[in-house]
Amino acid sequence: MDNFYTVLVIPEKTKKVRKIVLPAIYVRVGLILGAVGVFFLAFMVYDYVNVMRQLSENRRLRTENRQLKQEMQEFTSKLQAVQDSLDRIQNYTTKLRIITNQAGEGVDVLKKKVDPGFKGIPMDDHSDLPPASSIPSGRESFLKIQKKYLLASNNEKDTIAVAVAQVAEQKPQSLSDLVKQEEEKESSELREEFEKLRQAFEKMLSNANTVELDVQSLHSALIDQIDYLKSLPTLKPTNGWYTSGFGVRNSPFTNKPTMHEGLDLANHVGSAIVSPAYGVVTYAGPRPGYGNLVTIDHGYGLQTQFGHISRFYVKVGEKIQRGQKVAAVGNSGRSTGPHVHYEIRVNGIPVDPYFYILED
Repeated sequence: MDNFYTVLVIPEKTKKVRKIVLPAIYVRVGLILGAVGVFFLAFMVYDYVNVMRQLSENRRLRTENRQLKQEMQEFTSKLQAVQDSLDRIQNYTTKLRIITNQAGEGVDVLKKKVDPGFKGIPMDDHSDLPPASSIPSGRESFLKIQKKYLLASNNEKDTIAVAVAQVAEQKPQSLSDLVKQEEEKESSELREEFEKLRQAFEKMLSNANTVELDVQSLHSALIDQIDYLKSLPTLKPTNGWYTSGFGVRNSPFTNKPTMHEGLDLANHVGSAIVSPAYGVVTYAGPRPGYGNLVTIDHGYGLQTQFGHISRFYVKVGEKIQRGQKVAAVGNSGRSTGPHVHYEIRVNGIPVDPYFYILED
């Protein structure tokens, strides 16, 4: 068996022949290294081509995901708008049930209000994430491990050293694996958003079915009460601002707790006051405290009153249509500014007019 390889180099222009003798072991090692180099080169080329293909596919998916997210956001906004509409319808039907005595045993719960003097604690963050100050950094984690290592016993030090060595020996991921993980992460996030959107849509459908059944039930009940509904004071008597609500308040004149038996709606002097329902005028004239007052009897024990008015447009005994102008906003009587004091009484007992007003 030859232990050497001879290579003859014959130039074209000279006659001098060069002879190169190489040990066989060098040739074999060179061939093996060349084969290994070719293999790694081919592997790197294959991995590069694969990464470029995945990057191209990832860019395409990112573009599609971005468009899909935008569509999801638009659809989510539309769902929210529909949900808000359903909530308004639900509030509307709740008011109708209260004023038509269809709310059942829950009427007192529905009429409850939050105390305007209640002071809640404002939230400092609306997200589910902890504040940034509570999230440890990598440096802090390293210092904690280092401190734990210094305070540990010999056996614990060996355990920590083995764990650190195992982490250090972990094989780094290839670029293609990282690209794949990023793509899978984005797809996972998109699936989670789809799941949330699906749950929101199912919840909205459930609410819509509930509202539909509630409206159908209420419609059947209201059909039987057409005459009663004509007498319900459901209109807002004047366009304006709510300046004082129904209930106990400090009197602006005595600064002592006093029962306020109606709503105060501020508006410019001379603004129209309309009748909130069909009825008959039972009083139109001055009354202590109220200034000029108009009282309308709507039947079924319902009565409305409008105080502090500046002008009358109706007289006692006159039949009134819903929405008909009956007076003008003023500042007569015991008043702190131009407004109308609006009361609703049921069998002589004052109630909160807000729950009868179906427009705002």
